[in-house]
Amino acid sequence: MCATIYGYPLMEFYRSCVLQTRFKGPVCRRLNSLAHHLFPSDPWHHDAPEAATDLLRSDAWIDLSGGPVALGVPASSSAPGRYFVLALHDPYGENFANLGPANCDAAGETLWLQGPSHRASPPLHPQARVLRCPANLLNLQAWVQVGQAPDFEAARAMQAQITLGAPPARAGSPGTLARWAGPPIDVLQQLQGRSAELVQLAPAFYTNLSHALAEAPGREEDQGLVAWLAGAGLDLGQGFDWDALDVPTQTGLVQGLEDAIQLLTGMSRYNSRPLGCWTFNPTVGRYGNDYLARAQAARQNLGTLNANELVSASCHASTDGADLDGRQRYLLRFESGRWPPTRSHWSIHLYGADGLPHANALERYALGARSGDLRPEADGSLLIEVSHRRPARLGHWLPAPEGPFHLVLRIYRPSEALGHWQPPAMLRADASGSVDGPLQPARGGA
Repeated sequence: MCATIYGYPLMEFYRSCVLQTRFKGPVCRRLNSLAHHLFPSDPWHHDAPEAATDLLRSDAWIDLSGGPVALGVPASSSAPGRYFVLALHDPYGENFANLGPANCDAAGETLWLQGPSHRASPPLHPQARVLRCPANLLNLQAWVQVGQAPDFEAARAMQAQITLGAPPARAGSPGTLARWAGPPIDVLQQLQGRSAELVQLAPAFYTNLSHALAEAPGREEDQGLVAWLAGAGLDLGQGFDWDALDVPTQTGLVQGLEDAIQLLTGMSRYNSRPLGCWTFNPTVGRYGNDYLARAQAARQNLGTLNANELVSASCHASTDGADLDGRQRYLLRFESGRWPPTRSHWSIHLYGADGLPHANALERYALGARSGDLRPEADGSLLIEVSHRRPARLGHWLPAPEGPFHLVLRIYRPSEALGHWQPPAMLRADASGSVDGPLQPARGGA
């Protein structure tokens, strides 16, 4: 079981890379090839549930085995105040670097990404800034803040400034990608409740895991565990042979895979923290020795931003415990001085029962700090109304389906005050605007 818990994020990382770089399809692309997605997530453009609806995404699989690769960072001075981040992830899903206005030249700059096996100065620009990376295979997820349709062109102009150069030498695909055994399936999803298939799929799973561990063994602090796994039968290297293992070792590895699948699929969101009617999950993107949290995060979403860059919370019920339903009317009030604590911006996104943005005539899927029509009250508070029924104040309305929905609050670059902040209550209101409780709950522990 330890091998699967430790290695599952690694397997998901390589599996996703294999799926997107070796198999023809709508997302097929080459290594070191940058893809710009020109629309934010909406009811018609989406590739994952609960995707942010106020960001344009660019992504790439970066292979540093042939040498350093140049990554171009946009000029924040070209659009002051527009949020962007270039997030780099290692093969275990660790968000080890975030590049943006806070740590890059306002005029834009080029950084050289350098893998662990290359220590020479970058070519062409010996004085350029070098970012030493923990592995040769990386994933880039870049995000640029965007408003509604009139803002698309300006946001795309900044997105176009994100560039990725080619390595000085072509080394071919990393060995694990080139030698991938079997179809690129997610074993947790494929084998959940179907333990009879474990014996057939375990050989390919452990073969791929062994190859990937040899290529990306993880942090220096993890090498004792990796050596222990090797001693338990996972011979690290391209020569791993399942059929050469004795029957007790094969049986133990199959049982360990089954135990890990049952553990991970039976867990609710790991390490979450309820606060009123909201649930926070701040321990993402950076995991240290918490291998279980890392595996659970990989099961839900590879490439999560770490908590220094983004903290999110979800709300599925009102303060009275009833599930959210658009046929009701809800009020969220951020009191003056108690708006989400951020060094950038925040937004609240609404999703239907399918996890996708709700189609509506206003094409509005989120409200937040950058929403032009959302204005504070005379006392400095901020009021948001959530319902299916169209209210009088459209600028403060977040349209909901005529049925179940939930909210996700995203706080980008949260400030230190987050640890003492209380999110607002989600209160049901009747047609007259009366609510079923106080507009702000009593302060609780953070």
